[in-house]
Amino acid sequence: MKRLAVVVVTALLGAACAGGSSTVTDAGPAPTRATGPEASSGAAGSSDSITDPGSGSASGSASGSGPTTAVALYLTQGDTLHRIVRSVPKVAGIGAATLRALLAGPTPEEAKSGVGTAVPSGTRLLGLTIEGGVARVDLSRQFEVTADEEGVTLSLAQVTCTLGQFDTVKGVRFALDGKDVSVLSGDGTVTDRPLTCDRYGRFEPAPKSADPGIWPYTSAEESDAAVAGGNRTFLDPVAAAREFATRSLGMVDPVVFDFAEGGPGAGEVGIGFRYSEGRTPTPTPSPRPPWSSANSAAGAIRGLGR
Repeated sequence: MKRLAVVVVTALLGAACAGGSSTVTDAGPAPTRATGPEASSGAAGSSDSITDPGSGSASGSASGSGPTTAVALYLTQGDTLHRIVRSVPKVAGIGAATLRALLAGPTPEEAKSGVGTAVPSGTRLLGLTIEGGVARVDLSRQFEVTADEEGVTLSLAQVTCTLGQFDTVKGVRFALDGKDVSVLSGDGTVTDRPLTCDRYGRFEPAPKSADPGIWPYTSAEESDAAVAGGNRTFLDPVAAAREFATRSLGMVDPVVFDFAEGGPGAGEVGIGFRYSEGRTPTPTPSPRPPWSSANSAAGAIRGLGR
């Protein structure tokens, strides 16, 4: 294998011979770790013959009107990785579809919020194969053109961590224009061994404090995946509180009061009974404990900071 040369601006990923084929075999993995209503578990051993689709555009959404699935993309924010959830076409070669979305970069909205990418513009996916748990990703030579060693290492981390979300991928190897290359690992050494996301730990952001509650989900990832799948109900605190009262508490047509902000990322939504015993209308409905704190709306309140 060719050794990776670290040279500012040019050939940071090592020289590779030209002449890579544009028709390749894609054995993209099934997203068995992806969460959300659209997640699926296609056959990991399936393969498709695909033609190099080009770099695409940073539209951030799946093209066409077919079924989609939620996957994670590792973009950047400053000098750290930034994990987002996107919807991509629900196809057998989901690994390749996910990488194409990564190579397209952030959406205009994400870019406005400071999300970026270290992957050089114009980088194309030429092929993706998986054998024995090792994914071999073949990229066009544009991938080697970057400004400095940290930039190229960060771009390698983006690809490695994005592929590493899938159960079928235990390690990632890189190729340029069909030729295997050695690459920089997270500790600055050059290696031709399969890489994993944890090798690039220094690029991961500091752990965030746990969410106080994001009903009806059990994690921030589930919440993000639901939003990516089109369910935006729980981004509205009042709608979330109403759903909680009817779905979990069994209240019939509850009175739901306005959201009252109580601090950064927190607040209350009052819930009261519209009827008393015997379906008698309540003259002056008011928030009733213990629901006036409306912890049920924490998922929606969390979304207000986006």
